[in-house]
Amino acid sequence: MLRYTVERVPVGSVLAASIYDGRGNLLMREGTELTAGHLELLRRRGVKTVLVDHPEFRDLVLSDPISPDLLREALRSYGEVAVWIRTKSSGTGSDFDWEPFRRMAKRLLEEVGSGAEHRCLLHATSHDQQLAVHCLNVAIVAVRLARDVVRPDQLVEVGLGALLHDVGRLVTDDGAGEIPSPLEPPTEEERQHPLRGLALIRGVGTLSAFAKVVVLQHHERQDGSGFPHGTRAPDLHPIAQVVGLADAYVSLLEARGGLPPDQAVEWVMTTAGREFDHRLVSSFVNHVDPYPLGVEVRLSSGEEGVVVRQTGVRTRPVVRVVAREGRPVEACYDVDLTSLDRQTTVIQWARPLVSV
Repeated sequence: MLRYTVERVPVGSVLAASIYDGRGNLLMREGTELTAGHLELLRRRGVKTVLVDHPEFRDLVLSDPISPDLLREALRSYGEVAVWIRTKSSGTGSDFDWEPFRRMAKRLLEEVGSGAEHRCLLHATSHDQQLAVHCLNVAIVAVRLARDVVRPDQLVEVGLGALLHDVGRLVTDDGAGEIPSPLEPPTEEERQHPLRGLALIRGVGTLSAFAKVVVLQHHERQDGSGFPHGTRAPDLHPIAQVVGLADAYVSLLEARGGLPPDQAVEWVMTTAGREFDHRLVSSFVNHVDPYPLGVEVRLSSGEEGVVVRQTGVRTRPVVRVVAREGRPVEACYDVDLTSLDRQTTVIQWARPLVSV
C-alpha cells in the first residue's frame, strides 16, 4: 500500500484502509474501488490523504500504531469535548466525563510497541481530525520515550497528559486549526492555550496532577525559552518535558510546510542540553526513525523510491526504486543501503510526510 493525496490517486485504485471523519463516523470502507465520483466526494468532505493498494507495494504494510477502535474512540472523545466547550456555561471541566481519556491512555500503553513496524504515525486524513490525531501522535511518541526515562507506574500518566496536552486549543477552535510549527515564533493565542487548558481541567478531581502539569508545561523549555511562564529546569516536571519533546517533533512533521522526518530528527538533536535534557534526546534518537516506512526518498545515485524496510541502521533502510533520474524504471527493485555494493550511496532528500 501507498499513501496518496486525493489529487494524486488514480481512478480505479482500491482503498487499502477505511476512512473516518473527525467524529469517528465511517466515510468509505476498505476495499472500495475509487471512481471519479468517490474522489470528488472525498474532496468535498475535506479528506486530503488516503491509503491505496499498489501492485508494486503490496508487501508494504503501513499499519497504524494503534487499533482502528482506539482511533475511532479518540475522534469521538475529542469531538465530545469540543461540543461541550461550545455549549458549557461554567468555566470548569468538573461537569464533563474525562474518564474515557484515562481508558484511552491505558489502551494506548498496551498497543504501542517499540519495533520498526510500530514506529509509523497516524495521518489526519481531513482538517477536522487534525487536533485529535496530533494529540494521539504526541502520546504515541511520548510513551515510547517515557519507557526509558520515567518510572513504569507513571507511563499511563504520560499517555493521559499527552492526550490532553492541547485541550486548551479547543477553547478557541473546534480542533480543525493548523498545527503551529516550533520553527515559527508563537502567537499570543498560542502562548495562551496552556493556561486555557489548565483552567479547563484544574478542578477535575479524576485527572491527576501529572496530567495537569503536562497541559501547563508542555511548551516550557529547560533553558527558560518556552511559554507561558518561561519556567526553567529544575522546576520543569520530567513528564512535561517528555510530552514537550514529542509535541515539538510531531508538530515539525504536521505543520503546514512541515519538515521531512530526517530533518525533524536533526532539529530535535540540536536542542539537546538547551531546550531538552540530553538523556531525553538520546532516548528520542533511539526510538524514532529518520526514514520511516512509506517515506519517499531520492538517493545520491539518482534513484528515487520508497522506504519499504528498516535494517537496524536507522539512516540506511531498504528503498524500493521506482524511478531513476526522473524516469520510471521498467521494473521496481530494492536497494539495501547497508549492503557493501551500496556503501557510497546515501539518501539525498526525503519528502515531507503528507500533512493537511
